[in-house]
Amino acid sequence: MSQEQETALQEAANENTPSERLRELAKLSIELARIVAQNPGTDADILHELGSYADAKVRQNLLMNPNIPPSRLMFLAKLFPRHLFRNPAIDLLILENPNLLATAFDTVLPNLIKRKLVPVSLLEYAAKSSSETVKLAVTVNSQTPKATLEYLASSNNQLVVEAAQMHVNWNDDANCEDWQEIAQTAINNILNDCLEEFKDAIQQIAKINELRSGIPKHFLRFVPYRKDEYDETIVSELEEIAQSEQSNVRLIAAKHPNTPARILEQLLEFGNRSIFYELASNPNTPVHVLEKLLQQPDLYELGRRIAGNPNLPLELLEEMADSDRHNAVHAAIASNPRTPVYILEKLASNQRLNSYVHQAIAYNPNTPVSLLEKLARDRGDDYTVRNRIANNPKTPKQLVLRMLWLFELRHLGGYSLYSGVEEFGMMNPHVSGNFLEKLLECQENTLKTAWHQQFKDAAKLEIAAIAGHPNLPEKSLKKLLLEHEKDFIRYAACDNPNTPNFIVQIWGIDILKDLNQGIVNVAVLKRIAASLYANQELLAVLVNHEHPNVRKAAASNPCIDDAILASWESSPNYQPGELESSLYPERELLSKWEQIPLSTRLTVLLNPQAPKGILAKIARSFSWLERYAIAQNSNTPTQIRQILTQDGNRVVRAAASFTKPIELPE
Repeated sequence: MSQEQETALQEAANENTPSERLRELAKLSIELARIVAQNPGTDADILHELGSYADAKVRQNLLMNPNIPPSRLMFLAKLFPRHLFRNPAIDLLILENPNLLATAFDTVLPNLIKRKLVPVSLLEYAAKSSSETVKLAVTVNSQTPKATLEYLASSNNQLVVEAAQMHVNWNDDANCEDWQEIAQTAINNILNDCLEEFKDAIQQIAKINELRSGIPKHFLRFVPYRKDEYDETIVSELEEIAQSEQSNVRLIAAKHPNTPARILEQLLEFGNRSIFYELASNPNTPVHVLEKLLQQPDLYELGRRIAGNPNLPLELLEEMADSDRHNAVHAAIASNPRTPVYILEKLASNQRLNSYVHQAIAYNPNTPVSLLEKLARDRGDDYTVRNRIANNPKTPKQLVLRMLWLFELRHLGGYSLYSGVEEFGMMNPHVSGNFLEKLLECQENTLKTAWHQQFKDAAKLEIAAIAGHPNLPEKSLKKLLLEHEKDFIRYAACDNPNTPNFIVQIWGIDILKDLNQGIVNVAVLKRIAASLYANQELLAVLVNHEHPNVRKAAASNPCIDDAILASWESSPNYQPGELESSLYPERELLSKWEQIPLSTRLTVLLNPQAPKGILAKIARSFSWLERYAIAQNSNTPTQIRQILTQDGNRVVRAAASFTKPIELPE
């Protein structure tokens, strides 16, 4: 640095430098403008001019300047809420701008307040917010002092009072020996009168797109609609649409998920076959309308759709199973997750039914092990039935090995690991690494030799499924991750639970660098950074990556430790505002999550079938009861449970340290 440059830097930081000179310096370079913006001697006019700069660091420093003009204050407080509270004149600024706290806390700040990387002084300000969500966020932070908790305990909101009094700093009983009794009582009070079935509850949560991708497909059987496919303005016009003279317009009302039952009933009178099909599938269609549809002269399509309708009563389901309807109807009954076991057994024993009915039974998540074993004996010559049995996660290890042995005898022909992922949403854990390697070799050969694109595409899907299987040996996983030319196969390898550990423990962090065998594909690195299996060492490296998308993926990972985020801001690659930006996905997700009834949310979070992605992404909920449910869930990722051992709530902390399954009320 030249003497002239060093002098300019000193002048820009000096409170006694004349205003005109500061204005000149700010125009010379962005670096000098940043220093001038932070200088407490800079007058309001110059600070106002600096507020028009696009540079994030200039704006950030400007917000921490005690002379910041009111015209810039409110705008910048939304962009950098955390830095507002680093302003030495914050008390005066709040007095002059009573709405300042509301402005700052209207951003991602409540999500940051839950974390240890904020100072205690900010928690004290947050406790005075008018927002109940912000106050609950203060009770999540384990640093919140006793005096602040006592202030919160005087709130008119019972949830805030309860959360404050259950904080680890409220009294000396941080160990909370009666934590199970406290939690059980709270759970019972909420679920006693409104207990919902897990599969019904998961349907509501599946409407949130950010959570849907991680939910096994057999839980989504009755979520045929995505809300964003429908224009919300249509809802108020459904009655008019249903009375249209054009059948293709009436069809919209017949299939719409919000169409009331009375309108669906009207559509039956003036419908055609297409409308009948949509009525048969619509979950809102009344039972008596379904019964009338069954009387229509249709070979099988109406019956198939009715058999899969989630509103179908057991009596009608049983009647259809005993009928001599088309095999497609029986297959739909066999696939329906609501079909009881005794009907599945009856269908499995019916010799006149075609094999795809038995395939559907093997696919049904309710099918018991005894029935899978019976199908293996009776229908073992049907490779599709055998394939589904081998892929069903319920199938005992010995039976899986026998099924796979049969596949090996036939050169693996007909076996599809992909179907297990696609249909069951998970892969059978009993498939051996040796078999996976043979299957991989078989599919790689198909990819090279197949003459038809359809066979090549099927082989690619199969390889992707193999890449994500946790039993795939390390050498094969590494090869797929680093060398395969198809990105979606590499993405599947990224999602393999072993990938993060292999990177750190076996391959070494250097594999992430631009070396001979390094991972340089940004999309691949993003997926690794977002993995729920990524350990803290790996996240610490990726959050400091040179590419902003990789940094954001790592910072947004629900498993990342607060200590890593706290040090991130001082890293060379960090850009101002990235920490706040990384919290927006959590803020948006929790906003949608809280619109679902608490009883529905708890039904899912308490269930051991709850997908890991939901448990991880909701782990920083503002509700202590939800965090408790996640802490005690056996399916919660280890890193998330470790985070919850440091929770501000003593019941949550105790549950994360020692888990025992919750007893749901009968």
